[in-house]
Amino acid sequence: MQPVRLAAYILAAALSPAVAFAADRRVPQDYETIQLAVDAAQSGDDVVVSKGTYRENVVVSDVSGITIRGRGASVAPASGIAFEVVDGVGITISGFTVRSTDFHGILIRSSTTTTVSSCRVKGAAGDGIRVESSNTILIDKCRVSKTGDDGIAFSVGGPGQVNSSTIRGCVMTDCGDDGVDIRGDGNLIERSRVIRPREDGFETDTDSPGSGNTFSRNFVSKSVSTGFVIAGDANTVDRCKVAKSGGDGIQLSGTGHTITSCVVLRPHGDGVYSTSTGSTIQSVTVTSPGDDGIDIYGAPTSILSNTVRSAKEHGIEMHVSGCIVRGNAARGSKVFDLRDFTGGRGTTYESNRFGTESLVD
Repeated sequence: MQPVRLAAYILAAALSPAVAFAADRRVPQDYETIQLAVDAAQSGDDVVVSKGTYRENVVVSDVSGITIRGRGASVAPASGIAFEVVDGVGITISGFTVRSTDFHGILIRSSTTTTVSSCRVKGAAGDGIRVESSNTILIDKCRVSKTGDDGIAFSVGGPGQVNSSTIRGCVMTDCGDDGVDIRGDGNLIERSRVIRPREDGFETDTDSPGSGNTFSRNFVSKSVSTGFVIAGDANTVDRCKVAKSGGDGIQLSGTGHTITSCVVLRPHGDGVYSTSTGSTIQSVTVTSPGDDGIDIYGAPTSILSNTVRSAKEHGIEMHVSGCIVRGNAARGSKVFDLRDFTGGRGTTYESNRFGTESLVD
């Protein structure tokens, strides 16, 4: 480089503002604690935490664009929350085992576009992963076990709602309350499993129900109570499976829900119990329910192309008029395959296959 050009280059570099470059902030090599590394991090930085147990409460507050990545690391505080994100934007927490003795494992508040992925939360006294008053949150491939409360909770019993967020590929085992309990609108819960919850498998909060939530390809096994509790408006349960629930397989209230292509095996109560109005129950298979296969108390309801086998009471039981019952099949019910307590008035029956039926007031 010619001397004149070199001098101009050096002068321009000296006068230009400082440029921030993304950095790896290593724990414990560069910082003694995770919190010190987080406090030093700037947008675009990775906090990389090496194998070990870190007895601290990590708070990520009022920052954006940092990733905290565990490599065989556990966070196990003596008390309180292991990870708390407050007013965060674009934060990622990944690859940690989290233990919390007396509160939630991970708490996200008032944040957006924040991700918790590939984390294990064990033995939290509260919720395993809790999100409050936030939007566009992703909980991905996490495992939560032996919590005192819900496995994953969205604003339930707390402030605000959680909207437009996703729970994907997670497993909740032996949770003290529900596996997943959400309060908010437009959320997607997919490809997740709940095993042996002490209450319900998946629930839209009944105290402040939301709308437009979708549950797709999820599985519940051996819930003490109901597999899916769906309140609010226009929620969808699609291609989900419930096995051996202690209560009903799927329970509906509110309006305008769609239940489609689900399988319910051996629930202690009804396969599907509905007080909702304007809902559709379609292509659901119920096998060996302890009570009725499909039990309807809300109208109008469309009951389409469902199959009920070996109900201990009725296959399909109708308590209201004004419904559409089309293309269903029920066999082997101990009482009636179809029992309509309204006498069938105002309900359209088409192309059904029932072994036994009773349409009597």
